[in-house]
Amino acid sequence: MASTPSIVAVGASAGGLEALEVFFGAIPERSGLAFVVVQHLSPDFKSVMDDLLARRTKLPIEQAAEGAEIQSDTIYLNPPKTELTIEHGRFRLMAPADSRKLSLPIDVFLTSLAKQLKARAMAVILSGTGSLSPSTPQRRPARARVWASRPPTG
Repeated sequence: MASTPSIVAVGASAGGLEALEVFFGAIPERSGLAFVVVQHLSPDFKSVMDDLLARRTKLPIEQAAEGAEIQSDTIYLNPPKTELTIEHGRFRLMAPADSRKLSLPIDVFLTSLAKQLKARAMAVILSGTGSLSPSTPQRRPARARVWASRPPTG
């Protein structure tokens, strides 16, 4: 197995498409980084995020799959109805622990990423019209970098 690349977790709430497009429009094709976009997804609708992001980037875009090895210069999207984690450079997918509680997929992934990659973990938190957990930006390892956008003000 090749060494796991540094990973940039990109957390986005509902309505964060424009911010995602701007972000990925500025990412070079060969950064050496892997990008994992984690959103709060509706279980009732099919996501077309891959098609929308493909308009702004030439990076390959894949849905994260159980056991898949994470590759650099690739954008991965979290599947609906799952919590995404990382273990030994591979994705792990599981059903949310309690379907009656609010699912916080961004928090779950950031916690996992921090434990696995430590200082090679980065996070970008983008705001949209939805909301993120108040603890989301704090889910980071020591020495990791976190960038968070602010919602536009009226």
